[in-house]
Amino acid sequence: MAKSSSSLPLNKKSLGLILLLLGLTTFIIHEAKHRMNDHNYETSLLTEFEGMFFAQPFPMMVFDEFNIPKGVTQNALIVGPGKSGAQEIFQQLEKKHGALNGKSVRLRGTLYSTDDKTLIELSEGVDALLAIERGYTYPIQRTTKKTIQLKGEIVNAKCWFTQQETRDGYYHKRCSKSCIENGVPPVLKVKTESGNAFYLLDATTTAVQEAIINHIAKPIEMNGEVNFQNGWSVLTIDEKSISTIN
Repeated sequence: MAKSSSSLPLNKKSLGLILLLLGLTTFIIHEAKHRMNDHNYETSLLTEFEGMFFAQPFPMMVFDEFNIPKGVTQNALIVGPGKSGAQEIFQQLEKKHGALNGKSVRLRGTLYSTDDKTLIELSEGVDALLAIERGYTYPIQRTTKKTIQLKGEIVNAKCWFTQQETRDGYYHKRCSKSCIENGVPPVLKVKTESGNAFYLLDATTTAVQEAIINHIAKPIEMNGEVNFQNGWSVLTIDEKSISTIN
């Protein structure tokens, strides 16, 4: 009897360990599915690159056509470290160096590429600016605006294009809200037959910013005007037209 009773606690411990391992395995698989999200991500270590800087509607760079970093597109959005945009970084730099919009600059940052889009993270803040070419100011390349109606989901560019956070459910909504409030560009993700199309949302007014925050991570439809600017489809929203799709 003593032998039988001594083996029972061991079996319970073994069963508990097995259940723990199963739970951990399930969690890992769940997280992996979120993080893969049907994307192939390319990232780099800190890299130096040259191109034209443009400030509107969000900081972006058009790489010099003869020096495009390998594996990325010619046009890139720029964000700051952590959950922040790059607007404050360039505001500080312009106080010191003068206007940068349309100038050729050399920066150092981390490149991310997925879904045929490129994002630059300036993890060094103001120290990411290495040089400025003051000789010429380049004009913004943009097309005429056209009226459009779209259905999709608002995501924040940093989480989506860098794979740093999960991109659906509660954590996606919480992270996107924090990122967008701190200047990370909001993007409308629209599903198409060939994949995802992305529209950079021109969130320059308080009313538009509030409407975007209130509709993160929801299936929505909206009206607006779109034009093509420096490699991005830029959408100017009619905030009153945004509605949730049930």
